[in-house]
Amino acid sequence: MDLWIFISCGADRNTFRNVGVRVINRLGEFLVFDRGTGPILLNWDYRNDLPRDVPAGEFEQRSLEIVDRSHILIGVLGPTVPPVTRKEILRAYERQAAGEQMRAYVLADPAMMEADHRRLLAQVRRDYHRDISFGHYHSKEDFLHQMYRTLFRYLLDQNAPPSPPGPVGGIT
Repeated sequence: MDLWIFISCGADRNTFRNVGVRVINRLGEFLVFDRGTGPILLNWDYRNDLPRDVPAGEFEQRSLEIVDRSHILIGVLGPTVPPVTRKEILRAYERQAAGEQMRAYVLADPAMMEADHRRLLAQVRRDYHRDISFGHYHSKEDFLHQMYRTLFRYLLDQNAPPSPPGPVGGIT
């Protein structure tokens, strides 16, 4: 089985994207070559995509197509929430709300949280009825740990038995 992982961030977070790509590659090698179990971890990186032109105003279409094919989106927020990153994160929550197999995780430096970040969190809550508990990072080392923890959590959740049903009429 292939597991598509999409890292969504602005160019100001490329250092962190690079760390995330290395985590995906190393974890993927471990799963395949050491454990022999898979899944095969795949990551699309726009920086390695073929050059292309698109109709004006549709720059983000390529990345949104990849979000639509992905199983996991990891949003990496820095001092801003770039417009394309916002669209990618919202698309992941849209798919999740539609019942598709999509998990969205957001990593952010809490020292950089501003009004734009709070607007994104509020929009996800209003439109998709989800509250985002983001993973905190302050440095590349923190980010590295958050990436590994996030991916391990996802992989372990896939093999976990289903949660028992909540009480009838109760909130689960």
